[in-house]
Amino acid sequence: MDMITESKNDLQTTYNSLTMFMIEVGSDYTIINLNEAVCRYLNRKRYHLIGQELNSIFGTHEHSFETMSRLINDTFSTGANGKGEIEIRDGIFEVFTFPMQDFADRMTRVLLMMNDVTEVRALYRQMLQDNKMTAVGQLAAGVAHEIRNPLGLIRNYCHLLKKSSGNDEELKGKAIRMMETAVDRSNDIIDNLLRFSRMSNETWKEINLRQAIHSILDFEEHTLIKNNIEIELNCKEEIVIYAVLESLEMILINIIINAMDAMENGGRISIDCSQEKDAVTVMITDTGRGIPEEIRANIFNPFFSTKENHSGGGLGLYIVYNEISKLNGSISVESEIGKGTSFTIKLPSDGGTRNG
Repeated sequence: MDMITESKNDLQTTYNSLTMFMIEVGSDYTIINLNEAVCRYLNRKRYHLIGQELNSIFGTHEHSFETMSRLINDTFSTGANGKGEIEIRDGIFEVFTFPMQDFADRMTRVLLMMNDVTEVRALYRQMLQDNKMTAVGQLAAGVAHEIRNPLGLIRNYCHLLKKSSGNDEELKGKAIRMMETAVDRSNDIIDNLLRFSRMSNETWKEINLRQAIHSILDFEEHTLIKNNIEIELNCKEEIVIYAVLESLEMILINIIINAMDAMENGGRISIDCSQEKDAVTVMITDTGRGIPEEIRANIFNPFFSTKENHSGGGLGLYIVYNEISKLNGSISVESEIGKGTSFTIKLPSDGGTRNG
């Protein structure tokens, strides 16, 4: 009995020494045991918390408790470990679940390990925003050109209206229609730029893939023409994916910018999309210089860059990899020196069981 008591005390001491939250719960989400880190976070005594329902002590958002419940239920039903992410108060926590068995090998409890990743997520969001603003800077010349065109059109028709007779209704009607079209075009460009540059809101929704790609290509149109780069888009209008629009845009724009950088003397970028029963595939192929085999395994590492003076910061493909992982997808690369590179992105059509 002394040995059992000592072993139990050792286990509780180990629990209490960890800064990560450790909570044991039953199938009804009742707390069976927990460590001191949880007690300090909630500013409550351990004996006040044991026996209470998990949701009542944290007061989590409804979606967060649904995520925790799903993870616990899945671990009880399958015996497999689980992983998810939830919000508690103003913090973001990674949650891991592990099955716990009694002396008769019956699964009576699930261990939750919760790690505060609020600061890490905030830093990553800031990195994403910095990357977006870098992209916006690269797009600035093209955006200025796209806005000058409709402004020039408006000026020309204003000049014609000034010189025309007041009775020329046909010219007046045509001028008004053309100016309205030019104003709408300028508004669309500005709206797209503002939407792209703002902080990501992490909202999952159904997205028309062809329209999302066109939105990115509209940004890049002037740069593509200036650098003598052709675009070939093969994407059916009916392909729809459940995802985070900002993540999808970050993925597309970083790969397209990389492709343009790889073709100093012009070339072609092909974007081919296909949809199977439960997955969407996007293949982006360029005719650039290619990626040497010896560095291909490192291209998704942070701060790795093949550009001169590391002008791109080395975060573009790292962000691509992380955003694809966030969408529960995968990415692979094939490349041949002097012939070009292909990135193949595979994403679940439903976001991976609707994002959990």
